[in-house]
Amino acid sequence: MGFSGCGSSGMVFHPLLENWLMLVSLLYLYVLMNENPLKEIILARWLRQGDPLSPYLFILGNEVLSKLLLKAQGEGILSGYEVAGGFLKISHLLYVDVTMLFREANIDPVNLLQQCLHKYSYWSGQHINMNKSSIIFSKNVSQGVNNRLQTYLGFKLMDKTNRFLGNPLCISKNRYASFKFTLDKVMSKLKGWHCKLLSQAGGTTLRSSFIQGIPSYCMSTYLVPNSICDDLDKIARKFWWLGNF
Repeated sequence: MGFSGCGSSGMVFHPLLENWLMLVSLLYLYVLMNENPLKEIILARWLRQGDPLSPYLFILGNEVLSKLLLKAQGEGILSGYEVAGGFLKISHLLYVDVTMLFREANIDPVNLLQQCLHKYSYWSGQHINMNKSSIIFSKNVSQGVNNRLQTYLGFKLMDKTNRFLGNPLCISKNRYASFKFTLDKVMSKLKGWHCKLLSQAGGTTLRSSFIQGIPSYCMSTYLVPNSICDDLDKIARKFWWLGNF
């Protein structure tokens, strides 16, 4: 795995680890016939889905992509998205099996980004899934640039109402509408339950699990509007005192 030199510091593995990793690409089987092995069968796909080694190899591979992008950013070839008043530039974010790339809405920076991705694809054998990839533009980008870059990259335009791991990716000016899905989730869980048919302990447990537990996941990431919190309190009170909402 030729990863050394891909970044400013490179990635150098211990020879023992390299031998272990190379075993993944050298898997083959034999079928025994009357205790005699037949012709070897070379496996085309080495790791099965759910193999414990797969996440580690994925992390190692994505570390190479990250170093490629950071090296290009350090050399001034690519520029990231400025946050915290311009003190921090973010060129990419990696989470689980999702990669988010931030670039200027211009052909030249996007072309340089494509070169890094093609180099990584050549090294790792991984390729971009066009059907699962999408692009989103800032409101300051003109429609002509939008269409040109979308045609150049071949990505579909992302719907701003889409959610990632249950949370919205884009927040509109109407914050209540952006976070109303938390109310819908709570009401869908409580639908069909009647607090009066439950014991006091059962009603308290149900209320804590759904009304308090479901919004906590979103609240750990975003500052939810007070109006959403007020509506959650109303649902909790009505469910407790009236048995419904």
